[in-house]
Formats: sequence, C-alpha cells, structure tokens
Amino acid sequence: MESFHNIPHFNVWAILVSGLILWFLGATWYSPALFAKPWMAALNIVPSHEKKGMIASLVGDILLSFVLLHFVLW
Repeated sequence: MESFHNIPHFNVWAILVSGLILWFLGATWYSPALFAKPWMAALNIVPSHEKKGMIASLVGDILLSFVLLHFVLW
C-alpha cells in the first residue's frame, strides 16, 4: 500500500481554485436566474431557503479536483 508521501508534489492552490471555480459554476447554473426553477419543477422539489448543502458541495468539488489531478498525472 502506498503512503501519502509517495504522491508527487502538486500545487494546492491550483486544486483549491479549481474546486472554487467548479463550485461557482454549479451555484450559477442552479441559481434562480438560470435553471433552478425548471430543475426543481421537473423533480417536484418544493423550494426552501436553506443552504445546508453548500459546504458539502464545496468539499466535494475540491475532492473532485484532487481526483482529477491524479487522473491527469496518471
């Protein structure tokens, strides 16, 4: 089993910025100005003003950027 120390050096800032860009694109795409209303109507979702999934989405986007880096390096 490989340890984390064998992973080649990578730019942490590039991963964070990539995750933030992906997060902003998702937030814009599903904003009420673009596609939130038709998307929620298609899935029968009742609109609420809770933002509890935003932090989880940001963490997921940063993790996705990290995984994508490994696929590119592979």
